[in-house]
Amino acid sequence: MSKKIIKDMNGNNNINRAKKDRNVEKKPGRAKMALPYRIDTDKIRDFVRINKRVFIFSAAAIIVAISAYYAYYTRIPSLEETHREDIKGVVESYDGDVHPFEILSSNRENMADFRGEPDSKGDGKTPETKFVVYKLDWFGKTRETIIFYDSQNHFSRIKLNIGNESAKDLVQKLIADFGEPFESQSPETKGGYALWVKDSVQYKLVHHGSYATIEMKLARYENTNKLAVGDAPVVIHRLLKQDVNKDETLESILLLGNRKNSLSPEYENLYLVVWDGKTHVAKMAEEMDGGLYPQIEYSDTDKDGKDEIVISSDNNGIVRNYNAFRYDGAKLELIYNGHDEP
Repeated sequence: MSKKIIKDMNGNNNINRAKKDRNVEKKPGRAKMALPYRIDTDKIRDFVRINKRVFIFSAAAIIVAISAYYAYYTRIPSLEETHREDIKGVVESYDGDVHPFEILSSNRENMADFRGEPDSKGDGKTPETKFVVYKLDWFGKTRETIIFYDSQNHFSRIKLNIGNESAKDLVQKLIADFGEPFESQSPETKGGYALWVKDSVQYKLVHHGSYATIEMKLARYENTNKLAVGDAPVVIHRLLKQDVNKDETLESILLLGNRKNSLSPEYENLYLVVWDGKTHVAKMAEEMDGGLYPQIEYSDTDKDGKDEIVISSDNNGIVRNYNAFRYDGAKLELIYNGHDEP
């Protein structure tokens, strides 16, 4: 007898046994036994029916909360990802091994993932002892880097103790990297200082005599004139004493932006501000707005002998966004936007 036939016979026996059991249960006078572990399904169904709306609302709330949590945290790039994929030589003047804007758009956990545990750290009991210390490359040398964090472990400030290195040489190095400071007072002598803003970071060098310090923090825009530049704007670049339209009137040019969130180096909205006694504000084209590491460039895009202001930014590491503005002394006008360099 084959195995298939054996299986069929066993199946028939089981079916006949089940029919016999059901017939026995249907005989009159034979009551069902109430098992101590029997579940009253009728009561459960009634409870679910009465509270159906509560269950649906609770399930929907849990799904929304999980989705929001996932969406928020998956869009925050890690420090390693932003450093590896997004700089790509775009930040032309930076020669360290991690950009300060990436640090200031990160937290202790991301830094530990990227660089390992710190060399030392403060006890975290006061704002001045909430810091971690790493050895990082800055301005051509490996330096002890003190990174301060806030109550949420987000990095807020970076400090370098320069030691007995020549403040004069360091100032010249910073000028070569960032251009002339927008504010300074005898930075090469004791008690002097200088301020730069580059790639969303404010650098402040203070000369203490036998040593100097450089502090870096996010270059927030105070917006005392209540310009229409979004919430919590950041100064990405600040250029002084420019004569873009060749009318012998000097302009101050600001590139401002609103970040997507506090743990992202990516901008959602950008604004160009030109001041020459009057303030002019312009937005980027909607489809060419935002991006990573925006830059200000000058180019005579319409070949009229006068430069236009070109704002470029990295778009997902694949293409770049370009917005070109003409400033004629009276108005600031968007004349080009696209992925191709104007």
